[in-house]
Amino acid sequence: MPDVPLRLQLACAKRELALRTRVYPRLVANETMLQSTATRELAAMSAIIRTLKGLVEAERGEGGQAELFGGTGSEGRDGEV
Repeated sequence: MPDVPLRLQLACAKRELALRTRVYPRLVANETMLQSTATRELAAMSAIIRTLKGLVEAERGEGGQAELFGGTGSEGRDGEV
């Protein structure tokens, strides 16, 4: 399976949050989902979006993703330089 670029992952997560924001109130009203579950799931998806935004911003910077995690970008797969 091909890698999916971070910017596309972010766009997908934003669409998913918009969908859940529309659907969850109906599920709560129909008593097929607890309000606490809906709130937790929306918060989790929002956190995913914030994380992906940070990764996309770091990728655009000089160090890419490694910069976000404290690396230099020159490490190998196992963190070796």
